[in-house]
Amino acid sequence: PKHERLNLLLIAAYRENGNSQAAETLLTKRAKEIAGRISSGWELFWKIGIKQDEHKLHSRVYSISSNADGMHYIPFRLPSNLLRLRLDPPSYSSLELSDIQFEIDGIVYSLLTNDFHLNQMLHRHNSIVSTGKQDPYFEFDPRSYLQNHETFSGDMALRFRVTLSIGDDRVPLSRVR
Repeated sequence: PKHERLNLLLIAAYRENGNSQAAETLLTKRAKEIAGRISSGWELFWKIGIKQDEHKLHSRVYSISSNADGMHYIPFRLPSNLLRLRLDPPSYSSLELSDIQFEIDGIVYSLLTNDFHLNQMLHRHNSIVSTGKQDPYFEFDPRSYLQNHETFSGDMALRFRVTLSIGDDRVPLSRVR
């Protein structure tokens, strides 16, 4: 069934009646549908400083896929006058982002989600959660990481794990085939 609540009720009913195989089949099918929708449409925004008190905002849309280690990766090349980075997961997505990392010239920094500005997302332990709202995003100031790089090529990446939230179930996106 296409209707989300009906899907969740059927999964729960199958489990309640001991038919875990049917529940898992339905959950897997739903996870594949969601994965197809949320693997694209990730938008990266960045703000660069041009002159004193003058800034310019740019953006680019990405598709994500996972590496063998289950990490999703968004590579980009930006100038060293970078002031802010913001990542928007797809609209209306219900997912959890964990193990969030910022890579600069091959050096990987683990990010503390407490330092993020969140919109329509919540902090949960060491991760952030999007709960199906229209405009979820997180934003952070990358300058403290950039100041450690005197020679700077501009090669950067955001790396993270994505877990789908389907009712009470959590499905790692990297395991959805």
